[in-house]
Amino acid sequence: MIQEININNFQSHRKNTVSLTPGVNVITGTSDSGKSSIFRSLIWVFQNRPNGDSIKNWNSKKDDEVAVEVILNDGCVAKERINSKAKYLLDIDKGSWEFEAFKSDVPKEVEDVLNLTELNIQNQHTPYFLLDDSPGERARKLNELVHLDVI
Repeated sequence: MIQEININNFQSHRKNTVSLTPGVNVITGTSDSGKSSIFRSLIWVFQNRPNGDSIKNWNSKKDDEVAVEVILNDGCVAKERINSKAKYLLDIDKGSWEFEAFKSDVPKEVEDVLNLTELNIQNQHTPYFLLDDSPGERARKLNELVHLDVI
């Protein structure tokens, strides 16, 4: 479970920490206060998207580091980018590793620790999970969630 998100120089966030509690968390605020940027910072770590300079804080300098650290119950996953060079840092009970971020791939070790797929993430414009799907599509998604899709 995610306990905390530390955001540095990511879109509207110069330096911000978001602490989460067990259960459902709701992020509220006025328009243009950075709520969606928090969500996009997580997508940047989980899915290695978006690419390019759209992630960088608008007031940061060219060589400033962009970083998002996700604190979990059993460790931490971080993604950092300076100029065009990005890397993942993984620090869990079993040890610490550094991986170069390459294209849009997320390192397998990071994926395994996060244990998230696109089905786990829903933003404000995503249709409600499973409600708009056909029965066959619902079955496919539920099988993917519990890893029966490999059979």
